[in-house]
Amino acid sequence: MENDINHFSDEFEVILEGSVPAYRVSLWSHVGLKSTINEDYVAFLSSEEAQRASRGNTLIVADGVGGGKGGRVAAEVLVRQLLSGYYETPKSLPVEAALGRSLASVNEWLHYYGRNISDLENMSAVFCAVIIRGWECYVVFSGDVRCYHIRGNSIEKITTDHLINTGTGRFIARAAGLDVTLNAEIVRLNIDDDDKLVIMSDGCYRYVTPETIKLLTTELEEGRSVAEKMGSLAQRNGSKDDISVALIDFQNLPKKTLTYFESASRTLPMGRVPTVGIVVDGYLIDRKLYEGHFSVLFLARDSGSDSSSYVVLKFPKLRALEDENLRRSFAREDWVLSAVSSPWLSKSANDERPKSQLYLVTPFYHGKTLKESLSSADISFSAGLDIARKMAKGLYELHRLRIIHRDIKLDNVILLEDGGLKIIDYGFAYVAGLLDPAPEEPPGTPLYMAPELVKGVPGDSRSDVYAFGVTLYMIFSRGKTPTGIYGYRKLRTINPNYPVWLDRIIEKMIRADPAERYSDTLEVLYDLDKYTELAEWPVDSETRVHIRVKEVVLLRWLVVALVFVLLVMQSK
Repeated sequence: MENDINHFSDEFEVILEGSVPAYRVSLWSHVGLKSTINEDYVAFLSSEEAQRASRGNTLIVADGVGGGKGGRVAAEVLVRQLLSGYYETPKSLPVEAALGRSLASVNEWLHYYGRNISDLENMSAVFCAVIIRGWECYVVFSGDVRCYHIRGNSIEKITTDHLINTGTGRFIARAAGLDVTLNAEIVRLNIDDDDKLVIMSDGCYRYVTPETIKLLTTELEEGRSVAEKMGSLAQRNGSKDDISVALIDFQNLPKKTLTYFESASRTLPMGRVPTVGIVVDGYLIDRKLYEGHFSVLFLARDSGSDSSSYVVLKFPKLRALEDENLRRSFAREDWVLSAVSSPWLSKSANDERPKSQLYLVTPFYHGKTLKESLSSADISFSAGLDIARKMAKGLYELHRLRIIHRDIKLDNVILLEDGGLKIIDYGFAYVAGLLDPAPEEPPGTPLYMAPELVKGVPGDSRSDVYAFGVTLYMIFSRGKTPTGIYGYRKLRTINPNYPVWLDRIIEKMIRADPAERYSDTLEVLYDLDKYTELAEWPVDSETRVHIRVKEVVLLRWLVVALVFVLLVMQSK
């Protein structure tokens, strides 16, 4: 169907950096069964590169409420003049001020002509506009156009319906052109990859439930078909009004810079470490999880919700209040948490709530650390290899971002109840190329620390390979350390059924000279996969070592014996 005044459909990708799409936009608008003209108006404007940092890109859904021709005029004029005015404001103006100035001008125009031209009498329009600037969104709205924010399995209505309920029905309380002044609301959101925003007029959301909206955005792959299916479903459910749906599917958003987090951290005081039972910025402190030299970790949940969804809050300790390095360390860890995107790495759980003091927010992962798992039960050979592969992939994702963890150990790896794995705690992380004061003490935990870190070198991916190797050894040795008086202690002295290649891999990982180690965990993963190509074969129930490994060793000795017999026979 071709686009015209009564039907509009479009879908496109928005590229902000390089060649990878940052998000996909899908628009769909259709005249209602009771209407002769579509009084909704939908538009998206991708700003010029020079304006992108200050003004971002804008999507608007407007719904004319003046009736007849006036409603369509109100919606279209609102969208066009709002976009024009907003992008013409000085760059020095904050987004909120620029929107306010532009909306005031649009409202004045609509109100004047709605009172002075009979064909446009009392025209007005409700609307919702979304400004997308990097990783943040501003949602400005007035009237009853809705915006839903979908993240994972949750959906939240961002907007408020500005309606007045009376005995004869519901009436619009706020709209552009309705009064001399316009009272619009603005909500600021932080958005992440895989988030979605759905903006829709009342002709759609009155007939499609939020749960259905969420399901449709997750089940279908094509964005335009999602928007169209929502509108078609509303029509089948009885909607006779004009219907407009806009979908923004965020995929590869620009990452927040380290400078951003350092600037944000300087605005926050390093307050006292809270106690169990108090509320900090809406988080109810439930119990203490861990107390270290520099920080304290608490389990917390939202005090204003009945939800049992927990987060972990990390606070700097009082003894280090004057330590600027600690403040920078928290900013750096916050940046790493926001930058990573891997199923094997812990990430940020920050939301848009303002903070009263410096702390970090991460998800609470249900499971046990590797140290706890080893203390309660043995980890089988095949399970150990699975852990090794996941850790290698997670660490490689860090290294790909030029981030060195520098504190890999049993305590900083969580085995999740669902079979997953998370590498946690980026407090000692080093960002390659960053000019940062050297810490007073070598970063990391001595038992796992690469020799070059002890000497004061910042470290690189090979430093993490070393700590990774120590961790793997302790997994397979049930907590024993890999070196003794006489150097490396082979795993086969602990369990003779372990394959020779496992010792070869780990011994190479923990060599004192970084040049003799694997250069990265991807090389470790390659060798692990190379030697376990037959991982689907059965496992010995007693030793839990792949039976095929022992068969290969036996076959090797049989071949040697056969060659020896042939040589003896030839010599006679």
